[in-house]
Amino acid sequence: MTPSQLRQLITSQADFATVVAQYHRLYALPTATEAVTLSALHRYYLVKADQRAGRAKATAKLVTELLKETVDD
Repeated sequence: MTPSQLRQLITSQADFATVVAQYHRLYALPTATEAVTLSALHRYYLVKADQRAGRAKATAKLVTELLKETVDD
């Protein structure tokens, strides 16, 4: 599977549970590979949703702050 194929799973109408169900219908990967792929797909889904909603910069800023706190703790 390619990044292009994974991108095609994401539509503005689909919730992530639908994306995962479609992914499982199309692909069967080893557990570790699937975990990485689904994690990346979920991040991509959230980034695209933030872009469509016009909140990408605010979300990125908050994530940066959250990660900084984690490193500082």
